[in-house]
Amino acid sequence: MHYSSFVITPLGLLGNSLAIIIFSKLNEGTSGIKFMQLLAVVDNFALVKDGFLQVILPGLGIDLRLVSNFSCKVTVWLSAAITSTGSHIIMTIGFDRILALYYPFKYREYGKPWRAQTACIVIALYQTVLWSPALLFCQISEHGCDYDDTSLISRKFLGAWVQFEIVQYALGPIILIIISNVLIVARLRKGFQTSEPNSLQMTRLVRCDSGNKAPTERNARLRSEVKRRARTF
Repeated sequence: MHYSSFVITPLGLLGNSLAIIIFSKLNEGTSGIKFMQLLAVVDNFALVKDGFLQVILPGLGIDLRLVSNFSCKVTVWLSAAITSTGSHIIMTIGFDRILALYYPFKYREYGKPWRAQTACIVIALYQTVLWSPALLFCQISEHGCDYDDTSLISRKFLGAWVQFEIVQYALGPIILIIISNVLIVARLRKGFQTSEPNSLQMTRLVRCDSGNKAPTERNARLRSEVKRRARTF
């Protein structure tokens, strides 16, 4: 038995629950905040699955996967779907950050919480359907709850399906997350390099406005642009 699960699982649930409460109280209504909140919700399900159902309860002599073939199928199906949903939400958060950094005006228009909620629901439904073959091919055997590869049809199908799952669950998200992080870092570096000219622009605006009580429309637009860049970076 992994005794650390008795500590890590409750602490993880507590941390994620606090994150959900904090994100719900933030005044900034953006898709990025909603994505983080929903990721914490999915992580709680993953902790229940990995900590309680697969470690703590079996360590206490209660393994729900071995109660019946039905419980075996449902447990494997939901376990895989929850894990994949979390990894794809993380990937989507990367693209949300790219939109916020590269297209801030478009992000204000499209980066709404309801869009993030819709995206997470679509991801969850997609993963539950994608992992539904577990309901057909999982059963209790002498090795425990696992996929049944005794027939030729199941072996051929499982071979192709497992390869596809490796790509969509691990390889694909990892590559896309790396690409999104590289783009985010590149944009932030560019922002840091241009932060000093922006500060000089603001200084000139302040000096101009101090001698002119009625600032021109051009200065007002420039000031608004400088403030927008400062908020973006």
